[in-house]
Amino acid sequence: MATNVDTARIIYDAINAADADAVFAHFHDDIVVHEPPGLSYGGTYKGKAGFGALLVAISEHWDGVQLVVDDMLDADPCVVIRGRIVATIRSSGRAVEQPYLELLRFRDGKAVEAWVHMDTADVNSLVPLAVS
Repeated sequence: MATNVDTARIIYDAINAADADAVFAHFHDDIVVHEPPGLSYGGTYKGKAGFGALLVAISEHWDGVQLVVDDMLDADPCVVIRGRIVATIRSSGRAVEQPYLELLRFRDGKAVEAWVHMDTADVNSLVPLAVS
């Protein structure tokens, strides 16, 4: 039987392969994802439809996203992931390697909640200011 850490690794591999179907297969129907409020797409996304909307918002902000895992810790029923987002910010074309911390909570072998934390001020400093 797969552990929560095994499932988290599968989810991360699927994200890095841009395989949304594989990601969705390991998310509970009641998935809730909390993105940092300081990001342009920050907020809470509920259900698989909400997660789909989050993927669209992320693709509008970032290009070539890869999640590099530095540590994955079992804290049953949660998995704590310390890693780095490696990507390009679409609006500025600037490359980013941003550390982040994620907490994935599992129920019935699937991710049911995710909390993502990062230095949003650092990320936003790379985004050009809108001129009115």
